[in-house]
Amino acid sequence: DGIDEVIVGMAYDDSESKIPSSQWCYITIPNLDGTATRLNLASKSPAFGRKEQSLTYAQASEMGTTISILRSAQDLCAFE
Repeated sequence: DGIDEVIVGMAYDDSESKIPSSQWCYITIPNLDGTATRLNLASKSPAFGRKEQSLTYAQASEMGTTISILRSAQDLCAFE
């Protein structure tokens, strides 16, 4: 339903770090004008742990999908 991929990223303080200093997960939906709309799904940091974005029916509608699909995408946010 418009979601081609779930993007998960990590940042490290330096090349010696064994644990990411921050992690994030999001989706993008292409718009008709060539731009894209991004929706952050979750993040994780050592200080705050995992934090999931509260998903709403309005966000799902804006993204052209369903809340069920957004939740399924959020479930794919795998962090270290």
